[in-house]
Amino acid sequence: MPAVASYYAQQALYHGDASKDYNEVAMELLSENSKKEDSSSYTVDLHFLHVAEALKVLDGHLKRVLERGDERAKGGFLHVITGRGLKSINGISRIKPAVEAYLKQKKIRFEEANPGMLKVRLQ
Repeated sequence: MPAVASYYAQQALYHGDASKDYNEVAMELLSENSKKEDSSSYTVDLHFLHVAEALKVLDGHLKRVLERGDERAKGGFLHVITGRGLKSINGISRIKPAVEAYLKQKKIRFEEANPGMLKVRLQ
């Protein structure tokens, strides 16, 4: 039944593309919402995003905080909530290692505040 198989393959492609589009919209809305929050908190929550989206949001958030020239940010910290990965496949975090690698690549100092959050030094 090639026609039936073809139909369901097309449906899978459609829903896969729609899912990616909705994830992108959700990421943008969540990112916009974090911009509106009180900037004195210096916290960004990534644990609800996919890895690529989380890195994109983190990059934008770091640029906003560091470019703002806010004296309160200098010498302070950005708290990055990565989650522990408890709901990930096999309970292994994918976001936290990716964020750590990103920060190391950018030569940004950080430390683990707890298993689900990193404390990033702002300079």
